Amino acid sequence: MPAGSAGILSFYQEKTDSVVKIRPELVIGFTITLILTVILASVFIPR
Repeated sequence: MPAGSAGILSFYQEKTDSVVKIRPELVIGFTITLILTVILASVFIPR
């Protein structure tokens, strides 16, 4: 295995005691909602 990938693999295997834990589904949902809000605002709010 190349030496460059060893640091990336060990980074993702570390366990952290983070206070904020957000499920990936919520992040995707918020992102889609934000995108739709911006698109609808640009369509319905005149300049």
